[in-house]
This record gives sequence, C-alpha cells and structure tokens, in this order.
Amino acid sequence: MVSAFCFKYFSTKCALLIYFKSIFVFFIINSNMLIRLYYFIFLLSFWIADAANVNAQVNSKSTVGNVVRIGQNVEFTINAPEPFYVGGNVFVLHIGQLSTDRYRQTDVDGKGTLTFIIPENQYSHLKEGMSIYLSYGVFWTEEATDDDVLDACKSSPDKAKYLGKLTGQMLHK
Repeated sequence: MVSAFCFKYFSTKCALLIYFKSIFVFFIINSNMLIRLYYFIFLLSFWIADAANVNAQVNSKSTVGNVVRIGQNVEFTINAPEPFYVGGNVFVLHIGQLSTDRYRQTDVDGKGTLTFIIPENQYSHLKEGMSIYLSYGVFWTEEATDDDVLDACKSSPDKAKYLGKLTGQMLHK
C-alpha cells in the first residue's frame, strides 16, 4: 500500500537547504582545524533548527467552497482560514480519478482560496459520492486505492487532505 504513493517533487526550500549545506561542508573540508570546528558547530545547529521547522503546505482547515459553472469550465473552490503555501510545487485537486493542477490562488484578508478550473467535459464524468482530496504536489500514483490515499492523508497531513465526498448539489450547480 505504501508503495502506491510517492513524492515526485521536492520543495524549493528542500533544494536550497541541500545546496547551502553542501557549501558549508566544502568550507569545512578546506579550512584549518579551528575554523572547521566553528563551521561544524554552525552546521550542526543549522540542521537541528531545520529538523524542528515544520512547514505545512496543505492547510488543515481547508474546506470545499463554491462550485460554479462558467462557460465551458467548472470552477471548484477550496477555502482556508489562512493563506495557502506558495512554494516550488503546485496544489492538485483529486476527485475520483480526475486530477487537476490548473488553478488560481488568492489571499484576501488573511484567508486563502484555491479556485480549480475543470473543463465541463471532464467534470460531467464525475459521480456523486466520489472522494475529494487536495494535495501539495503529486503525492500518489494513479493505481492508489481510496484506502491508500486516506492512509497517505493521515500519515502526511501537511501534504494531503481529505475534503469529503462529491455531493449532488456540487454536481448540478
């Protein structure tokens, strides 16, 4: 089950940390003993501080907002009481087998909104009762079952969130 999902992308923060840590290691190798000790202590404190830094990308209080048909598209809105994370990855909305990362993001008065744009011809294939998930990046493969995805949401709540089931009201707006 665990192999059914995977992290395909690292965040920009993670890439920058790896880059800066490698620079520090280079300086440690090419320095005299006292400077090596200083850099070692500095680097150790940097790693410890980074290990304690937890940065949630998916807001734990996210909820489904409006679902509105506009022209040939359906705008599916996710709301949160805080702004959504802006980083080197994208948010992905999953409804049943449909996955989309086409959205616009707004932050107004300290509240976050993601409005996903789904073509009408794709949205019309959705059925009532399908599970709705929000993930930060591609978090699982297409072969993942609902149970696999729910386990992934529980084990990594900062990367994925279960938002409920698709209702008839959402389908017919």
